[in-house]
Amino acid sequence: MFLRKLTSLRRSLAPKHALLLGCFLVAATLRPAPSESIAERLAQYVATYWQEKVYLHFDKPYYSSGETLWYQSYLINAVTHQPGGRSSLLYVELINPDNEVMERHRLRVADGVAHNGFVLPDSLPSGNYRVRAYTNWMRNFDEAYFFDRAFPVWAVDSTGIGQTLQQELETEEETFVYEDQRSLIDLQFFPEGGELIDSLASLVAFKAMGPDGQSINVRGTIVDQNQQEVTQFDTHHLGTGGFILKPTHGEQYTARVNLQGVALEFPLPSVRPRGYALRVGHHPQREQVKITVHGTPGLDVAGGQVVAHQRGVVFAAFTVQAGQPYLVVDLDRSLFPPGICHLTFFDAAGTPRCERLLFVNRPPAPTATLNPAAASYGLRDSVSVRLTLRDTSGQAVAGRASLTITNPQQIKYNPYAKDIRSNLLLTSELKGSVEQPSYYLEDTSAEAYRARDYLMLTQGWRRFRWNEVLRDSAPKLSYLPETGFTVSGQLVKFYNRDQADDGAVAMMVMEPNFFFAEGETGDDGRFAFVDNQFMDSTEVVVQARRKVGKKDRLRQDVAIKLDAFQTPPFAPRSRPRLTPTLAMMADYLAQRRQIDQVDAAFNFDEKTIVLEGVEVKGRRDERKDPFYRASALYKNPDNRLVLDSIPGANAALSIFDLLRQVAGVRVVGTFPNQTAIIRGINSLSGSSEPLFLLDGVPGGADLINSVNVNDVYFIDVLKGPSAAMYGSRGANGAIAVYTRRGSADVINEERQGIINFTHPGYSQVRVFYAPRYGTQKPKHVKPDIRSTLFWKPDIVFNEKGEATVSFYTSDQPGTYEMRLEGITAPGNPVTAKASFAVAK
Repeated sequence: MFLRKLTSLRRSLAPKHALLLGCFLVAATLRPAPSESIAERLAQYVATYWQEKVYLHFDKPYYSSGETLWYQSYLINAVTHQPGGRSSLLYVELINPDNEVMERHRLRVADGVAHNGFVLPDSLPSGNYRVRAYTNWMRNFDEAYFFDRAFPVWAVDSTGIGQTLQQELETEEETFVYEDQRSLIDLQFFPEGGELIDSLASLVAFKAMGPDGQSINVRGTIVDQNQQEVTQFDTHHLGTGGFILKPTHGEQYTARVNLQGVALEFPLPSVRPRGYALRVGHHPQREQVKITVHGTPGLDVAGGQVVAHQRGVVFAAFTVQAGQPYLVVDLDRSLFPPGICHLTFFDAAGTPRCERLLFVNRPPAPTATLNPAAASYGLRDSVSVRLTLRDTSGQAVAGRASLTITNPQQIKYNPYAKDIRSNLLLTSELKGSVEQPSYYLEDTSAEAYRARDYLMLTQGWRRFRWNEVLRDSAPKLSYLPETGFTVSGQLVKFYNRDQADDGAVAMMVMEPNFFFAEGETGDDGRFAFVDNQFMDSTEVVVQARRKVGKKDRLRQDVAIKLDAFQTPPFAPRSRPRLTPTLAMMADYLAQRRQIDQVDAAFNFDEKTIVLEGVEVKGRRDERKDPFYRASALYKNPDNRLVLDSIPGANAALSIFDLLRQVAGVRVVGTFPNQTAIIRGINSLSGSSEPLFLLDGVPGGADLINSVNVNDVYFIDVLKGPSAAMYGSRGANGAIAVYTRRGSADVINEERQGIINFTHPGYSQVRVFYAPRYGTQKPKHVKPDIRSTLFWKPDIVFNEKGEATVSFYTSDQPGTYEMRLEGITAPGNPVTAKASFAVAK
């Protein structure tokens, strides 16, 4: 966008260009003609309120402090599942246990994918952390549609490993305080089709959950209001099950269960005197799916419609003919696409009366395979893996994928863990959390077949409601799909900020390439410059302009109010139970201690970015040096940390966490009471801390602890003789911190008719480091004990449906597991697993 000519911009002040006028979006309206069918209305709704999905693949299921959490994101069309959408800007957030965003990545999505990694600070406390991903367009809908995954992260310090493991485990298994005995269990009942109808037999499904949101097994009886047993029920799988009930109007049915020695009762839904019942009969051995609809006497099904759709695309629809007292129809199973299908019965007036979900599980098509060149390898051996992607007929398929390789003795996945297939085909369409989601796709037994059906009956569809489609009550659209960054705001009177003003607005991008755009605001003073491709943090100036004769002049009677980025609210979620066994944590953290000891001993930590002092010859203009500070009494520091060059620096809790990267600096204490000692003659003999300076002003460690990391530009460390100019105060060295505000930079300074600011750009992409031992290097003497052996997020299958990856094994023998996840160009999710051995 920076190179777009101004003349072309002025010719096209329209969507997809630089300036939008007035309010961005208003509530769209669907006003179908009376002759339009329900299928046509649904198609119009899906076209107007199109949706996107995001899925993230991670390199492993849990982490410790000091590690990097690697991920690949897949942005897809929510209807077709084809990669890509109308958005190409993706937000990915690392969120702490207190629901605070620690770090936000802004990713440029190309061909539906984008990858990066979050560096977890060494000082990060233990807890359940989350990664959330969404586009601006997704904010028009429920936050439950966002991708949101929780991870346990365990703290590791330099003096002891796992000293609080037992405490953490007890916290995860804490005893809940119940207000009443029924809080022991949440037991809900769901009649097939939605309601219990007088004299119409119905399959009633149930779901039982504990207070932590996890499933529990129950067994009980159903009794009528005379306390007579009607039937019994028992859990089939993960808290779900079902039973047949032919209810009678006027009866109140109650479920009785006994849990932990406590007798509990739960009422079933009340029985309606009139209505419709939808039944779906299907069996894994049958090729047809039987759909029946009955109505109570006086309610005719004639003229009604049954509509079957998947993600808003209708694949079957038929009308009940006149004279039919009920509906019975057999549909070939091949007619149903794989995944969740939605069946709804509408009466003759077009009102939805009953519905249910049906999950169709078919063998994955296409399939991916992982073929290592050999079954076993030696230590630091070269490995080549051939990857193939084929459809059911064996033909090549194009697609993209990500691959992680870990040692199962160190990294253990939960049974039937989440993956891209279970997310796209199952969990992204359902309300609530689904335990062991891959079970419903991988297990093909009759038990799993019934479990899928109970899941469909208990966790309903969430993508839209029929009243939105049929009654013009669709959600308001307030957010645009973003193909770049938006600079938006409002013109207001300078001395009356509550009063809007209209007029001309211009935006200038100062660097790296000068760019200029202008246009008129709406009557409400609103403006928006869209599709800005800020590849890095960028200096931007916005001005209010007016014509004076033939020239544009700066207006000084208005102020410019910029729109700040608003973090979306957090959808309510059950408390996750994530902590694995105590033994698993102890083993994992023991390995982390080994890694930390190796890093400390060899000082070859590739995460460290420390700029050593450089001898400069010749004369130069010091004021052109971006690190020049008049308050600095020295010329060259021994070490310099430039925060913009340190991946994840803004996620550090304190400046002292960054100083851990400097060789010879030892950080002691815990946040927010940290200090540092520079090793040397004095510090080794027991003297006190070094001299601390903030923008040239001397102070103590408490002053440095009070500074926000995001305000720091760079940090200089002076050791021994380098700090001699500070006299006795610098006997133990000096640590000088320079903030951005302490420089000549102007940050968000507001003046009449003009505002200049630094706009964040796309996040710098971190790259997974994997040593290559083909050519010997001095740093290869460092022991290699990676927990993630290999991470490859950007695999592209060629026209033959093939790809190859290569890497080296580490110093740890064992059996390594490869896990691949990806998406094909037509929109089919794929997964694959394989293994190879490494021997001494």
